[in-house]
Amino acid sequence: MFLLPSTVAILTASVCKAALINARQSLAGGCGSERPSAHFLQISHHLATNSSLHSSRKRADIEVATFAHVVYANKSVEGGYLSEEIIHRNIDIINHQYAPAGISFSLKNLSYTENADWALGKDEFAMRLKLRGGGYNDLNLYFVADIPYKSEQDWGVRGICSLPTTRPDSLRWTLDGCSLLSRMLPGSNGTAENISNSTATHEIGHWLGLLHTFEGGCGGEGDEIGDTVAQAGPTKLCPTGDPPHSCNLPDPDMIKNFMDISTCTRSEFTAGQIARMKDWEDIRRDVSTDKPTPWLESDEGLVKEFCDKRALSASNSCLAARKYCFAKGKADGYDTLESCVDAYKAGKITSFAWILPTPAYLQGDIAS
Repeated sequence: MFLLPSTVAILTASVCKAALINARQSLAGGCGSERPSAHFLQISHHLATNSSLHSSRKRADIEVATFAHVVYANKSVEGGYLSEEIIHRNIDIINHQYAPAGISFSLKNLSYTENADWALGKDEFAMRLKLRGGGYNDLNLYFVADIPYKSEQDWGVRGICSLPTTRPDSLRWTLDGCSLLSRMLPGSNGTAENISNSTATHEIGHWLGLLHTFEGGCGGEGDEIGDTVAQAGPTKLCPTGDPPHSCNLPDPDMIKNFMDISTCTRSEFTAGQIARMKDWEDIRRDVSTDKPTPWLESDEGLVKEFCDKRALSASNSCLAARKYCFAKGKADGYDTLESCVDAYKAGKITSFAWILPTPAYLQGDIAS
């Protein structure tokens, strides 16, 4: 593989104290994505500057084990319900769009859970704690009725995915994966096919370590991919005529790239994007063999961010959980999130409702 485990360990050690919390970006294109962490950007920069290590050889094809979870409030598309036929159709579309990249997704399990709170985006931690399958290199897709995020235009999101890390703690491990809005997917009749056909592919691109092509606008390091074109911002709708040159560069904006946001029929990953996704899947495979890192008291600020992120009625329960895990929990032997999670799963903790809002590092997109 490209990045050896020892390299991962060195990089992780050098940035393990970097901030894990990043403010939500407010983007004009109707995207609600979170700003990538300093840790993620440092690893991405390392991969970008060392791309010559793998540029002369063809990367092997990879297969990603996939666990699909339909979480519904009622047996309607609006309630989040999708038939097995529609799920398989969407997996086929994802595989068709990733085939040129040499990446495929093998559906290992499809589960159905009727839970109105989970389907509407409440208590996402409990949902993923209960349903998540496989290791850190395995993809979990949650098909739901609502994803309660809004953009500056007050649009609802279509999908939200986590970015990868080289050292996932128990919380990141549990929350790793993608939530997709059922009614916006092919076969659900929720929106036009040319928009919804690429939603899952775009979101999985984030899960495999890709940022938007317009990351950083016309300056800076952008998306840390050498062969994508800098872009001022997300593409609005689908431009007529020739593609725009929003950064006044010789090459036009990549409006058909899966990692832009447009209503054009998106159909492309660049060679650099393909290599990056395979690099991150290699890293995921390496860390998947390790036990999740304990969530130490020094990370307490991350929990407060979860509690403060959204004005939920459950916020007091969230703060109670934090106080328990980092105070009373120590006396009871639950001095890490991992031990708290184990106790919660075993039914040993009943003094508070374990409810956390969706964490800040998850990736959310409106028009993807």
